[in-house]
Amino acid sequence: MTAVLADQVDMYAANLGSTSGLLDKVQPLAVTSIKRWPDLPDVPSLDELGINCPKTDTFQGLLAPAAAPQPVIDRLAKELTAIPTRPDIGEKYAKISLPVVAEGSNAFRARIAHEVPIYKAVIEKAGLKIQ
Repeated sequence: MTAVLADQVDMYAANLGSTSGLLDKVQPLAVTSIKRWPDLPDVPSLDELGINCPKTDTFQGLLAPAAAPQPVIDRLAKELTAIPTRPDIGEKYAKISLPVVAEGSNAFRARIAHEVPIYKAVIEKAGLKIQ
């Protein structure tokens, strides 16, 4: 989840975990997630404001070499998706406003396949080039 924050005329977009210490100094304008954020129930999503843009949030993942054996991939996916369900882990992330969602390798592949064309279009429209 990303929060769009305003302080007078300055604007900043960042994940909520990195901005939670600023919330008493700035006014959150919107979140870029599909739904309102539980920690900011009074802050609308961009959709609610009528702003049509790609929905974004912060995510991390692990990638393995294409030649990695499937049993290794399956074991890693099993172990890594179990970690966030541990109460000690989930609570630590919740305290810093970073929910942990571990959906497995198929969901991660689907997310990458969904987001690559979005960001490719942004890069092309902005005329960005690798230097």
